[in-house]
Amino acid sequence: EKKKNKKEKGSMRGTLHLIVTKSNVCAKKVLQACSGGVDIIHVKGEGLNKNWGRALKDRRKGVKLVAHGNECPTWADGLHLSAKNAKQEPVQPNREIVGTSSHSLDEVLDGIAHNPEYLLIGTMYPTPSHPEKLVVESPVLLRDIRSALGDKAPPLIAIGGVTTRNIHEVVEHGADGVAAIREILDSTDAENTAKTMKEELRRALN
Repeated sequence: EKKKNKKEKGSMRGTLHLIVTKSNVCAKKVLQACSGGVDIIHVKGEGLNKNWGRALKDRRKGVKLVAHGNECPTWADGLHLSAKNAKQEPVQPNREIVGTSSHSLDEVLDGIAHNPEYLLIGTMYPTPSHPEKLVVESPVLLRDIRSALGDKAPPLIAIGGVTTRNIHEVVEHGADGVAAIREILDSTDAENTAKTMKEELRRALN
């Protein structure tokens, strides 16, 4: 089991994540993004999970599906815990992926108690997704996590205002992968945007 977890965590390096919610869901664009190189789709939002998640699973192209919440539905490949849920007792879902969200070093420590395959770290830059945040955590948080945990840190996935133009910066600060919402779903060509982001991520990591 330990060997399996180690392999899965290593495979998170260089991954591109797409966050899908009720407000931005567009099945056609999501499927285009899959063709462009998205590795993991995060399905977030009550009511969206059951129907939309199952439909996407039938049409996806080798992309993993992760459900946000505290229970892992049957159609999902994994479960993603919010920082709030990560404070609870560690879960042991019968799925290959478990991830958590963190916005501070304290939340990271809560998250790693779940032995996650990745940590979703934000918020990197100002974004309409969090208009209430006048000051964001910034890529400095990635660097602080690396300094505190060293090689013990799970793969860090940067989220929050991440674009093709700043991927190199978040990687320089310690990101192993990136997550996007508007950069892909608001673009006129979701497939090409995802492809460009994946290429920039690969170049930054190399």
